[in-house]
Formats: sequence, structure tokens, C-alpha cells
Amino acid sequence: MLDRNVLLFCEDVAHEAVLSAILQIMAQSQQVDIRLDVRSATGGFGKVRRELGQFIRDLQRNPQKLPDLLVIRRDANCQGVSIREREFKDAMEKYGGDYVC
Repeated sequence: MLDRNVLLFCEDVAHEAVLSAILQIMAQSQQVDIRLDVRSATGGFGKVRRELGQFIRDLQRNPQKLPDLLVIRRDANCQGVSIREREFKDAMEKYGGDYVC
């Protein structure tokens, strides 16, 4: 079985719970073991973006610690998906690994 590090960066604990379960189910169906590291940034998009930016700067200083996959989850209910995708694309320009928003 493959072993992968997945980092989940969420807006709140509800996102954590749902996405953690989904990722585990997906990994099991593909016969992949994942080590899930979960980070949350409650307090709205501004705080999420700031903390994500700080996290990426920390990873740039220590790139050998990049996860195999970074999963970012943020509500899009008030702005829409395309706006949120553009906002995260800007924030992720300096990230050197694989990610999905």
C-alpha cells in the first residue's frame, strides 16, 4: 500500500470532520494509506488567507516538509466558487507542491 502525507487546511471544524472522512474513504478505496494533518483557521476568509500565506512561507523555508497533497477548503456561499478559486490561486502562487482548493 502507498503511504502519503495529506495536509488539510480548513475554515472550520465542520469542514475538518467532513473532508477528513471523505479523504479517508477515498484513500481506502484506492488502497492508499494517508497520514492526515489538519489545520483550521476560523474567523472568515481574511484570517484563512493570512494563515495560509504564513503556512506557505514556513514551508518555503523548509521545503522538504511539503505534504504529498495540500487540500484547502473554504466556503464560497457568499462570493461564489470562481471568485474563491481566484483568491486562492493568488495565495498559492509561491507554493511548490500539489494542492487542490
